Amino acid sequence: MQRSIVVSADQTFLETLRQLYRDHPEEAMPIEAPSPAEALAVLDRGNIRLVLVDETIPEAAREDFFRTNTAAFPGTWFVFTGQTRCPGVLHLDTPIEWEPLSFFLGNRPLPDLEENSGDWMRHYMEQAYPILLHHLWTGILNGWVRSDRTLILMAGRRIAVPYLEDMQLLPVLVKTVHQSKVAESHSNASRDHLFFSTLLTRHLLTAPDGGAALDRYSQKWAVLAYMDVYPCSPEEMEQRCLGAAAEAEAMNWQLRFYIGTPVTPEDLQEQWNALEALSAGDVGFQPGVVHMGAQIPRDAPPLPDMQLLGALLEQGRFREAGARIDEYVLPLARSDRIGTGWLMHLRDELLQAIYTALQFHGIPAELVLTEQRMGEDFQRSATTVLLLLAWVRAILERMEEFLESEQADTPVKRARKYILQNLDQELSREDIAAHVFVSSGYLGRLFKRETGMSLSEYIFQERMKLAARLLSQTSLYVTAVAMRVGFSNFPYFSTQFKKYSGMTPVEYRRRAGER
Repeated sequence: MQRSIVVSADQTFLETLRQLYRDHPEEAMPIEAPSPAEALAVLDRGNIRLVLVDETIPEAAREDFFRTNTAAFPGTWFVFTGQTRCPGVLHLDTPIEWEPLSFFLGNRPLPDLEENSGDWMRHYMEQAYPILLHHLWTGILNGWVRSDRTLILMAGRRIAVPYLEDMQLLPVLVKTVHQSKVAESHSNASRDHLFFSTLLTRHLLTAPDGGAALDRYSQKWAVLAYMDVYPCSPEEMEQRCLGAAAEAEAMNWQLRFYIGTPVTPEDLQEQWNALEALSAGDVGFQPGVVHMGAQIPRDAPPLPDMQLLGALLEQGRFREAGARIDEYVLPLARSDRIGTGWLMHLRDELLQAIYTALQFHGIPAELVLTEQRMGEDFQRSATTVLLLLAWVRAILERMEEFLESEQADTPVKRARKYILQNLDQELSREDIAAHVFVSSGYLGRLFKRETGMSLSEYIFQERMKLAARLLSQTSLYVTAVAMRVGFSNFPYFSTQFKKYSGMTPVEYRRRAGER
């Protein structure tokens, strides 16, 4: 029977361990060695399955012991236990529990080659092995699997991958941006997934068994190159990335690569988080490669002239406004001077200018700022330059289409337009009727017949709809929102808004932020 050695000078720890073995008499009691030198003398006699070293052994002595003997005795587990960690060594937490301890007692460090042969093993290596590894990497990246050397070793043994804890991985974060529409991410998702899986595997991994390409969604991929299979330096990986970028660009995709340094699975999550931080704020305008540790300085340029853009929108010169936005933003993006924070600020300022223009032209906001444009598209629009410009362009085109289609003129249409243009003003039926050149009584009857609402009901509804949009989609102060919809008395506005939505303005904004 193979035995175990415990290297410790802590009698309390030793007695706890003895009791653990007494509770499981199927295993022989461990040989106790108070120092690494005495443990080595026992090791030399052979037939040792496990050496357990605790933290009472001086740090320098135990590090020298592990470094010298781990490779010299490949058939023996070397495990450190305690509250601290010993880098590069398997670890058991204290107090020790039987289940993890029994793993080492019941398994050999070296694989049993005669069990891993034949057609079954070949099928496993080709089919099941990559899938299981992909699940493990995904778990580590997402934080579902703790980045612990011992847990990774145990996972490796369960999927028949010996020495998984020592595997060398080169992580690469890939950001993908399409050059066409804002809606690119939720159309043809399966086709895009297959395209990138194939492209990244062929270029960055050279072969399917050279690593893993994991779809991280939100326009990101994680590529983990197995350095033990196909060794590759970060500089060589850069050349592979450039080849993938060139092929993707022919399909109107722009790829940005963030290359890490080789790590073991134990350090994978920490390095991945560092790559995420490195890529944060990058607007992904043009293909490129960034290495771990690089600095991307940005001087936060000023926004375009919002007063001029607002004037163009009020004059109905939507195409000119869109062209000016493009002319200002694109050179900044090409010179890598702007990040996602700047884009978000620009988007919020543009949105306020658009709301002002909608009111000026009397265009119902819900016809232009549709649920789709203000839902996922709105959230994603500040992640890249191209998505923001496409989002703005779609809104301006819809405003232009609406004004061109509103050529037919009736008293009710003129009244609705006047109301939308003056929601921040006092509105009476007499003033509205005078503006459309009919009597107030006739306008009231005509408006009710065509819309199903009285003038006062329509005014209240439009004010509350605009208030709800401004609360959920802009950063305007709540008092400023009240003024924008014609309420100078904030408590009265709060009461009316709660009557409309069931929530106060502050509660509504908080709920919208949670969604």
